[in-house]
Amino acid sequence: MDRDLLSLAAIQLLERLTPPERATYVLRTGFAYSFREIGSVIDHTEAACRQLFRRATTRIGSDARFDTDAATHTRLLRALLAAARNGAMRELETLLADDAVLWSDGGGKVRSALNPIHGAAKVARFVAGVTHPDTPAAVIELNGLPALLFRPDGLPRIVTLVVRDGRVDELLLVGNPDKLGAVPQP
Repeated sequence: MDRDLLSLAAIQLLERLTPPERATYVLRTGFAYSFREIGSVIDHTEAACRQLFRRATTRIGSDARFDTDAATHTRLLRALLAAARNGAMRELETLLADDAVLWSDGGGKVRSALNPIHGAAKVARFVAGVTHPDTPAAVIELNGLPALLFRPDGLPRIVTLVVRDGRVDELLLVGNPDKLGAVPQP
């Protein structure tokens, strides 16, 4: 089996868990930590860690917390790009979850937001601000899911999404050139 596909499958399984459940599950199943040891690592009681592990094992068999359907990601990426290019703020906001967050990484080498941007209206304004009608852009595959490669100032940027209930929950914007060396070019 392809190692990348196996890695993506494991990530998709772990996405079903909250961060404390994920840590408990990995430490217990992967490293055989006791619940007391896990508690000291994640600052929870031993009893709480037992409960987290029980919830984690139950959730592993349930539906994912995030949508990893490639068609949904592609549709949302294209709709975001079109709305941003047209300055359609209301349309942009409807694509975003009310509590959407944009994370940006310029690595100190390209302009980016220094802090996460919270809320559909603020995220929409930021996305519209960095996207111009003539910005070259293409949907590419990255880590098994569609991503948007665009060049607002001639330098590449990648946008990936975290989708929940058919809307964009998080936008991950990477412009740090040190992290984009292996990105496929359209």
